[in-house]
Amino acid sequence: MRPFHAGPSGLRILGLVLLVAASGCAYYNTFYLAKKYYRDGTRAQERSLTDEPTPEAATKYDLVIRQCTKLLTDYPKSKWVDDASYMMGAAFYGKRDYVAAMKRFEEFPTKFPNSPYVADARFTEGLSHYRRKEYVDADSIFRDVDTRFPKFPRRWELYYYAGEAQSQLKYYPAAEYWYGRALDAANARHERSDALRRLGDAYFRAARPDTAVVLYARCLKVEDRGKQRLDVALSRGDALRDMRHYQEALDFLQEWKIYAMTESREGELGLRVNECMALLGRSNEAIGGYRNLIEKFPRTAVAYEAQFRIGYLYESAFQDFDSAAREYDKLRSQPQSEFSSQALRRAQNLSTLRSYRTAMA
Repeated sequence: MRPFHAGPSGLRILGLVLLVAASGCAYYNTFYLAKKYYRDGTRAQERSLTDEPTPEAATKYDLVIRQCTKLLTDYPKSKWVDDASYMMGAAFYGKRDYVAAMKRFEEFPTKFPNSPYVADARFTEGLSHYRRKEYVDADSIFRDVDTRFPKFPRRWELYYYAGEAQSQLKYYPAAEYWYGRALDAANARHERSDALRRLGDAYFRAARPDTAVVLYARCLKVEDRGKQRLDVALSRGDALRDMRHYQEALDFLQEWKIYAMTESREGELGLRVNECMALLGRSNEAIGGYRNLIEKFPRTAVAYEAQFRIGYLYESAFQDFDSAAREYDKLRSQPQSEFSSQALRRAQNLSTLRSYRTAMA
């Protein structure tokens, strides 16, 4: 005869039911909503044209924080506590409260050492330091994640932002290393184009315009976003200029006029085109081009730079110091800018030079 095994008592069954019900409430009443609000906040921010959180995104992230706080307070034994803690930190990061995000992520591995979110928490802690311009701290954390979590699934982001941190620190060989790894890890088209663009930027800033020109050309074959394509094209023109390939730079830049007009950045392109003309010795054409920019884009940064460059050409190319001083003086009535300050200094220098020549005559 088989031994009899008594089934669970009614109280045990009730306890199990309540436990399951509590777990369900923890998920559906709190964490489910938190995840939904987080997705909504992320989508709202992706539609933004700036890096600042939109009102809609900020509202959604606040709801995430509220729901996660409720779960952590009301259901501290829930299996979702590490998810909620990580998501709360991510919401703080999303709404640009980096100090609160870092606090949440710093304590995460101690509270949840076995959580699958440990690597993500550490990485986003590094991103928070990066956003606060604490680049040395960010670099240290990115290296730690790379060493401790070799199978970290967000490797492209890790390598890309490690490169960004090094670029901000002006350690360009290290930046090249990380951007190169990001390029190797890229799966999506824009991951590849972003890595190529920033790799080109790193070589350009490291005084290697020859390599930058090649990388920018590769990037233009991949990049399909209008703004980013024009950014790369302008940077390639700058690199050709620094190689002293002035005619090649001019021809290349002039091919991008229609794209610059489409992006409402014709002035940026025009400044570079006229600079190349001046470098080719076509100073009168350059001055005429700069005057056209001043007329077309009055009271803008483009106009102020164009005005300064007219004065500089009279000074440097023609040695016509009186005309140069008159052109520099036109910036006195304009709002304070980098170019008005430079024009004031150069006008003062020319005045001193004229006084010296008069005294020596």
